[in-house]
Order: sequence, then C-alpha cells, then structure tokens
Amino acid sequence: MTESVLVAEITGMGTVLVALLSLIGVIFSARANGNAKRANVNAAAARVQVENSHTTNLREEGDERHQENTVKLDSNGEKLDHVLEELGSVRRSIRRLWERSDLHGDQIHDLEITHPSRFAPGAAGRHREAPPP
Repeated sequence: MTESVLVAEITGMGTVLVALLSLIGVIFSARANGNAKRANVNAAAARVQVENSHTTNLREEGDERHQENTVKLDSNGEKLDHVLEELGSVRRSIRRLWERSDLHGDQIHDLEITHPSRFAPGAAGRHREAPPP
C-alpha cells in the first residue's frame, strides 16, 4: 500500500470515529434533556404544593401547630398520670378487700371446725333458744 492510501484510510477511520462519538454524544444529550424536563415538571409540581394559598410562612405555621400539639400532649400526660394514681388507689382497695375476705374465710373455716354442729346442714337456728310459749 502506498502512503497516500494509508493516509486516506486513517482519515476515513478518523471521520467514522468522530461520527460515532458525535452520535453517542447526541444520544446522551437527548437523555439528559429528557431527564432535565422531567425534573423541571416535578419541581413545578412540588412548587405548587408548597406555594398553594398559604398566607403564612409554612415554617411558622408548622412551629405553631407543633406548639399546640405539645400543649395538648402535656395536658393528656397530666390526665394519664391522674388516672394511673386513681388506678393505684383502686388496686390498693381491692387488695385490702381481698385480704379481709381471705381473713374472714379463714375465720369461717375455723368456726366450722371448732363448732361443727352450728354449721351443719339443717342446724340453722339451733343456737337460739326457742321463744317462750
């Protein structure tokens, strides 16, 4: 091959390579442009959501609502503390009643053992004297 043919081949391959690289660049540019358009659409939708008819600053409004909720939660916490105190009182009362019931059960059992005739079936009223005639 002569030198001029080699130069022509190298130049042709260079031209084809530049064309391929340009095509790849166009494809990536089109994709990037499509992504940019979608990003702009999404940003516009978000802007509408944030900028809709609010007359106050969203941050200030959020802070005010947070403060209101904090006050309500504190109030509910105090009420819950009161309910828990009352529940503790009810539990203590039930425990005392249970202990007294258990004590009375033991006393009844002791009476039944020590005085079986008084508590036998049909023995009701035997411990009383008959009324005078």
